[in-house]
Amino acid sequence: MAYYSRHTIFLHDNDTQKLLLIQSLLNEEELSFVIQEETVYQYDGEPLTVPCISDVNWNYGDGYVWYNFETDMERISEKFNRQYPEDTIIVYVKTEDGFENLYEFCNGSLISNDEVIHYQVELNKVCEELNLKTPEAPLPLYEVIDIANHPTVLFHYGAYTFIGYNIFELYSDNYHYFKTEITIGSPVRNYNNIPFRVKALQILYDNLLERRKTGNLRP
Repeated sequence: MAYYSRHTIFLHDNDTQKLLLIQSLLNEEELSFVIQEETVYQYDGEPLTVPCISDVNWNYGDGYVWYNFETDMERISEKFNRQYPEDTIIVYVKTEDGFENLYEFCNGSLISNDEVIHYQVELNKVCEELNLKTPEAPLPLYEVIDIANHPTVLFHYGAYTFIGYNIFELYSDNYHYFKTEITIGSPVRNYNNIPFRVKALQILYDNLLERRKTGNLRP
């Protein structure tokens, strides 16, 4: 089954003349995309508003069913790089069921394809769920539990959480209020806390290795 996906093509230097060339190459493939300013997302989920080539005019704005997306874009990038050999074509793709990926093409090849992860959004979810816990019903220390679907371990002065192959440290001012930014006077700056932090990280690391072995590790 094929699904409609939104495809938004952009360049690092936002050069309109280069975008016009890519648009003409798409037209040769009988793909009628439009040039307009849009917001795309980078690998870390940070927004970027730039001139883009978009298939917003397909299926009432829901995108295009592009059966040979990678093959077609490789062919387009090969033609494009004959004129601009150093440039990379980037495509932000969002499927109708909400998956987001960032593709990069250069000289006729797909050079990267990575999932877009909105790290700050996911961190906010973890902090929000942690902060719902009250001191009367505390979460266990030094035990890996899933918080907002992310493996998380609490220690005496904060927590570590694993999101998209990255580990983030969450800071706690009073043992149950969690946030991602350091504040002046935060207890985490106390060097006496380092053994607690090392212990928590090791426990999380061992848990992640075990999840990988059993196939239960997901980004």
